[in-house]
Amino acid sequence: MEGFYLSYLLAIGLLLWRRLRGDLENPESSLTIFNETQIDEAYDGSLTWGPWRLAGAWGVANNVVAICYLTLIIFFSFWPSEVSPDLVHMNWAGVVTGSVALFSVTYYLLFAKTSYIGPIVEVSPHAL
Repeated sequence: MEGFYLSYLLAIGLLLWRRLRGDLENPESSLTIFNETQIDEAYDGSLTWGPWRLAGAWGVANNVVAICYLTLIIFFSFWPSEVSPDLVHMNWAGVVTGSVALFSVTYYLLFAKTSYIGPIVEVSPHAL
């Protein structure tokens, strides 16, 4: 469950960061900004909204409340269900989540950082 909560916390945190930076003020702006030095590489400079969104201060407040709630839930989800648990009754969620995070960072630094190329852009930038 902690991975589920952490994924939502990451997504909502990044959305709040973009809101506070002012990147989402005009959602009807152009969808793609191209780098002139590498014309086949595209940077998505805006967010495409779905059929429903909460704009302005209400959206920021919603994101802040969600982040506070998820932080509280994540904090308490790592606690054991007993006061003095033995190894059988211990909550191993912290160990598993930490191991996955450590493995992921180590794998990225040792292998993926040097071999990851990125997505292939199959559409001409001028056609957009």
